[in-house]
Amino acid sequence: MNSIHHKFEAAIRHFNAGNLVESESISRDIYHQNPNNQDAVHLLAVICYKNGSFKKAIDFIDAAIKISSNAHFLNTKGNILVELGNLSAAESAYTEAISINPQLIDSYNNLSILLRKMNRAKEAMLVCKNALKLNSNNVSVINTLGLCYFDCEQFEVAEHYFNKSISIAPTFIAAHLNLGKSYYSQGKLYEAIEYLEQLLEEFPTIYQINLSLADIFRDQKQYLAAIVEYKKVLEVDEKNFDASNNLGICLLALGEIHNAIEVFSLASNIRPDDLSVLRNLCIGFSASQNYQRIIEMIDKYRLKNDDSDLYQLYIYVAITYWLAGDINNVKKYLDLSSVGFKNNDQDQSDQFINAYYVYLNRLSDTIKLPTKQDIEKIYFIGDSHTLVHNQQILEIENRKYFSEAKLILGCKIWHLIQAQENQFTYSLSCVLNSLPKKCKVVFNIGEIDCRGNEGIILQVKKNNKNIPEMCAEMAFKYIKKIEEMAELKSLDIFLMGIPAPVIEIEGKLSHDQSLRVDIIHQMNHALRYHCENNKNITFVDIYSITADVHGKAKSGFHVDEFHLSQSSCQLAFNQIV
Repeated sequence: MNSIHHKFEAAIRHFNAGNLVESESISRDIYHQNPNNQDAVHLLAVICYKNGSFKKAIDFIDAAIKISSNAHFLNTKGNILVELGNLSAAESAYTEAISINPQLIDSYNNLSILLRKMNRAKEAMLVCKNALKLNSNNVSVINTLGLCYFDCEQFEVAEHYFNKSISIAPTFIAAHLNLGKSYYSQGKLYEAIEYLEQLLEEFPTIYQINLSLADIFRDQKQYLAAIVEYKKVLEVDEKNFDASNNLGICLLALGEIHNAIEVFSLASNIRPDDLSVLRNLCIGFSASQNYQRIIEMIDKYRLKNDDSDLYQLYIYVAITYWLAGDINNVKKYLDLSSVGFKNNDQDQSDQFINAYYVYLNRLSDTIKLPTKQDIEKIYFIGDSHTLVHNQQILEIENRKYFSEAKLILGCKIWHLIQAQENQFTYSLSCVLNSLPKKCKVVFNIGEIDCRGNEGIILQVKKNNKNIPEMCAEMAFKYIKKIEEMAELKSLDIFLMGIPAPVIEIEGKLSHDQSLRVDIIHQMNHALRYHCENNKNITFVDIYSITADVHGKAKSGFHVDEFHLSQSSCQLAFNQIV
């Protein structure tokens, strides 16, 4: 027994020194000698949690709790469940820990942090105030209370509590960082940066300050400045997941896709069970047009994760199989993802994932993929609108072509006309490099720019932009960009216009609906004008055949709220003389 006791003390010393490998090795040795040593089992759970191996961590913590219903063990279980996204179970674990030991302030604080995460800030305030009855000077709880008021946009009260934490413990960095966060959230950008930079002068070795600065720069799309700060963090803490993952996001935004994938892979090694970084890898692989890597990666993770956990990632797999023309596997992965959609609140899920889930189900139910034919190909380049045209027969000027989609996820005209290289211009370069010379291509981009909740309409509202002038400028830059990028391949280019919007309302349109109709009309006018003045690009007028007299979409042309049917595309090409 003494031998095990001394071993455990050594494991704790290594753990406190940050030597997790040595601590885990000793703890496992104890565990093998005595599987019922609750402290060793608990420590193994904490080590796995620290390493990001949350599935293993939950197995160990459940084993520890089975040995003893210890409040500290339940508190640890709550922490692990939060990382696994099982928030309701985490709440139960923290609540049970408090019921067993009402003096365990850590559980109060963790519960209040969780309630904030669940958008229950007012309940979190009450938990914090109960904890402060036990210890009115607990800076962690005071800080969390400040964050509760921050969530409620009571910034002055929030800053009072952050400052109170700092007055009790001047080196309590979390409160300093939250003070900077409060400034930033109120639009005080320069005050926030100045505060953090002054803090960095006072505490130059505290890399969390660099991390906060980097997050502000990233949010402001100052990616180069953010990269500098994230790299400083990683020089000190090479296994910092947030710095690695967010560095990858910055590199992705700058079009440094291969570097981004490398950094995301490192982040995935730090937290093997973190699905957000796997999602970022899917984005990176799709941006590089290397969709097959998505299937390989997800197949590996299927071996150790439940389908309900991976349901969002399965949408990327379904997209990949659609591009490959494998309808059976499309349906297989849509069915697998449906498990997750049933078990999760779709309102809380990602809008992109929900949209593709619905769209791919619609496509797989309504479109038949013909047998590949030995005829000339035509390539559709663009966002989700290209998928309906994948592996279809299209007739142009009495000649048949076999279409192939080249998907650039989420691509807008706005992305392609930026001076700075980005993931979308990089992806377009990859697509164009993959095409044979002198082939026919259809650019099918721009509908997302014209939606009612993003793109042009937001700029018009925010900056009082002139719609015809803005559309003319975007169209000119867009056509110039694709002509320059396609020049080396001598491509025969068609440019698809923007379809009329689906607006299911009778009578007078709202102001925003009228604005959207006008934007789409003006964008089509500008695209047509610049194509007609460019001998290398043919405009395909999808707008005139889909719009009624009011500029709304006529029935029968769309497969859903945004996407056209394949037959609509054929009708548009029939108009080309």
